[in-house]
Amino acid sequence: MRTSEGREFSSIELTEEIIKSADVVVLTTNHKVIDIDFIQQHSKLVVDLRNMITEKGDNVFKL
Repeated sequence: MRTSEGREFSSIELTEEIIKSADVVVLTTNHKVIDIDFIQQHSKLVVDLRNMITEKGDNVFKL
């Protein structure tokens, strides 16, 4: 996707390897198609800005 300013964005498949390679995963938008449990299970740190995670683990920070 290209914005009117010329910036280009693309999506990637959300795999266990991608999640584990990230220092932090930030949840900014509610999407029903995203497996929140999968993200929480494989993330080093999750910052939940949308209150999507109901059972907070040691790797979850909510704002």
